[in-house]
Amino acid sequence: MDLQFILDKYHLQDIFSASLALGLTQETLQLIYDDYNNIYYKKYQLIAKKIVEMLYEDSPDGMRIIYARAKNPEHLIEKIIRKIGKEDKAAYRNICVNNYRKIITDLIGIRILVLKKEDWEIADEHVHNKFKKFVQPPVAYVCYGDRDIFDESKIRTDYTNKGYRSQHYIVDYNDIPCEIQVRTLAEEVYGEFDHNIRYPYRTNNTFLTRYNQIISKVTSELDDLISTCSALSNEKLDELDNTFIDDTYVDWAKKIEGQASYLEHEEKISSPADKKTATSVLQFATRRLLQRKE
Repeated sequence: MDLQFILDKYHLQDIFSASLALGLTQETLQLIYDDYNNIYYKKYQLIAKKIVEMLYEDSPDGMRIIYARAKNPEHLIEKIIRKIGKEDKAAYRNICVNNYRKIITDLIGIRILVLKKEDWEIADEHVHNKFKKFVQPPVAYVCYGDRDIFDESKIRTDYTNKGYRSQHYIVDYNDIPCEIQVRTLAEEVYGEFDHNIRYPYRTNNTFLTRYNQIISKVTSELDDLISTCSALSNEKLDELDNTFIDDTYVDWAKKIEGQASYLEHEEKISSPADKKTATSVLQFATRRLLQRKE
């Protein structure tokens, strides 16, 4: 294990120093890394594939995509350092080579994607049909202001202002904890952005914090639009079709190109310098119109 490479890659130097002060040792990390990398990583990759096959069997129509992964050994070490040195998680304080596979419940991770928010119940029922033992009670992470659609008798709701939305199930597969996440396609877009660009190494970046909030809001509104359209009856859709049948849409790019051709045809541009300036303006206008928000 190249610990310095991991510290540099994930911006962990200060967090690692804090974790050392709380009792974590480099020797412990090395033992965990070697144990996981040499014995369990490939084994867990195979188990992840088996779980996906099991979930695909008799899967309901509302479930769109199921995929899985075993946590990369490098990410395992990064997570342990972060959980101790940054978050000071009590469960991680005494982590060692003998207990890390019980403490860290997402060494095997499964992702189920659905089209609309209301499909959460379809996925919930399917997970419960496939797994009879749960390491922790299921929880749905939602944001303040979201629609209240979850049945508290089936899954606990946990509110946050961080923009993250997902259902989490920690299931037991032959005495191995596995994490199953259920998200809509829109929530997956936000989750991938947040995990790969911002979290957990740039959470204090003000630019990304702002755009993280915007993307979270936009994807949530997309979910609401999909839910609304999915709930409409055929009769209502036909009625709306008649209401909007006279709507027209403008292809702004072609319209501007046509104007440019007309100007050149009428020889309104007298000099090469003027022509270059006008072309630049038209190109700028085209880009702005194509980027405009409806």
